[in-house]
Amino acid sequence: MNEIWRVFVQKTWLPFKQLIKEGLEGIMPAHVVYPNIDPNPAGFSPFWIQQILRGELNFNGTVSVTI
Repeated sequence: MNEIWRVFVQKTWLPFKQLIKEGLEGIMPAHVVYPNIDPNPAGFSPFWIQQILRGELNFNGTVSVTI
C-alpha cells in the first residue's frame, strides 16, 4: 500500500467506519473524481461503491445517487 493511499484511507474512512458500525442505513456518495484512483465519479463508480463501500467498509445499506 503506498503512503498516499494509506493517509487517504486513514483520514477519510474513519467517520464512515464509525457510522456504519452504528447502523448507518443509507449513504449518498459525492460525485467527486480522484483520477489517480478511478476516472469515474464516486457516485457512479463500481470501485468506490462495490469494492470500497461494500467490500472494505462492509456497508450493506442503501446507496442513493439522487434524493
